[in-house]
Order: sequence, then structure tokens, then C-alpha cells
Amino acid sequence: MVVRIRLARMGRRHEPIYNITVADNNRGVFRKPIEVIGTYNATPQTIPGTSIKTKNIALDFDRAKYWLGVGAQASDTVASIFRKFDLLPKNVFELSVDATRKLQALEEKLRKSKNQHAQFQSNLDKSSLELAELNRRFQKGIPNEFRAEHENLSKIVERNSAKVEELAKSITKFELEVQKLRDQASYTEKAAQKVDKSFEVQKFL
Repeated sequence: MVVRIRLARMGRRHEPIYNITVADNNRGVFRKPIEVIGTYNATPQTIPGTSIKTKNIALDFDRAKYWLGVGAQASDTVASIFRKFDLLPKNVFELSVDATRKLQALEEKLRKSKNQHAQFQSNLDKSSLELAELNRRFQKGIPNEFRAEHENLSKIVERNSAKVEELAKSITKFELEVQKLRDQASYTEKAAQKVDKSFEVQKFL
């Protein structure tokens, strides 16, 4: 007999409430369960005196530990609930999702940094050409009427040059972090593919 810990819906329409049940997996979903070990209210409820909303979970920890200990397999949703209470360890599937999310966020930062770098590099090239042209026109010295323009261009070139250098360092840093996360995401994804679709069972003594 394969024993599963799964949710059984009850409650009204649009207000789902579930029993956390222990049942024989070979029997129909609507058959009477072996035991009900808790309830899960999927509709967020406001905590009195606050504006915080949470989903209420009532669980018999001792019975949950017992059934896990004798080999009962938790459904995906029940397993995620159990992990919130450390009744099951975090698995490779969740680690893979975490790594992928971090990678996507970091890749977005890298993309923005590269765009900024390209923009500042373009500004630097433009201001450098204008400054070089001004120096070429007045090789013997900058006339008084062009000194303000010359000083302004020199400052722009200096600022853009510093920003380009700063962004180049950031890009190098992000690229190293992205590669590290790519390796991590690849590892956890391969590990997840090797694991059976059912969640690992934590044995409790």
C-alpha cells in the first residue's frame, strides 16, 4: 500500500479550505482517508490588529512526523507546507529554482551595466573628439573666448572616462558572478533530473 499525504478540498466556492489527509494512493480521491492531520486555508486571512495577510495552517506535527517516518509520500503542495515547518529538507528542485532566479536578476544587472557602459563610452568618444578638434585648431594656445569650452570638455572627458572605467569593473564582476551562478544552476538542474519526481522522505526517529 502506497500512503500519500495530500490535500482534500472542502469549503465554499472561491474560499478553498483543505484537509491535510493521509490516504491510500491506490484508492479514489473521494474515498475516506486513513487520517486527517491538519487543515490548510488557501485564502489569505488578515491578522487581527494588523494589515498583514497570511494563509492559516493547522497541523498535528507528531502525526505528520509519524507518517513521514513510516514512508508516507507527501504531495508537492503538502511537501512545500512541511518545508515551512522544517518537516522536510529543501530539495534540489527548489535549489534549482532559487539559482535560476538569482541568475536572471544578475543577468539583468549585467545587461543594464553594459548598456550604461556603451552610453558613457559613446559620450566619451564624442567629447574626446570635440576636445581633440579644439586642441588641433589652437595648437599654439587656447584663446580666452574658447577656454571655458575647453575646460568644460576636459571635465566631461574626465568624468566619462572615470565612469567608463567604473562600469567596466562592475561588468567584469557581474560576469564572474553570472558564470558562477550558471554553473550552480546547471548543477542543481542536473541533480534535479536525477531525482525521482516524488519528494524525498525525511525519516524521523
